[in-house]
Amino acid sequence: MANILYTRYGTRKLRYYRGMVGIYPIMAVGFFILTLGNVGIPITLNFIGELYCFMGIFKISPIATIMGSIGIVLSVTYSFLLYNRIFNGVASPYIKVGEDINRIEMIYISPLIILPIVLGIKPTIITEMIDGTINYIINM
Repeated sequence: MANILYTRYGTRKLRYYRGMVGIYPIMAVGFFILTLGNVGIPITLNFIGELYCFMGIFKISPIATIMGSIGIVLSVTYSFLLYNRIFNGVASPYIKVGEDINRIEMIYISPLIILPIVLGIKPTIITEMIDGTINYIINM
């Protein structure tokens, strides 16, 4: 998504992006879904990864688990502030009204939205492939 904005406007400075939900509603929904995946809501692959990491590290160091949880809270806070900054508020005068998301952009954004959700709902697609290697490492 950031690359789409950079390609259209030629800058990565956040102060130029705000109030875009009214101009690009489909992009706003896609960015919000990607933000939810980033913060690890329960139906995404990120949630499964964080859960496995915390289950494993809690046995070794509960303090490290707490520190990691604080990091996740900070990440969630930043992600939602970033989304709020870019898409909500009064539209920036630097943003030109144009096409929302074209077909090519949709083609390369769709797997980024669909795959983490599918793998979050059915993580055994990945875990079955790596199960033998993990058991070998644990039994070393």
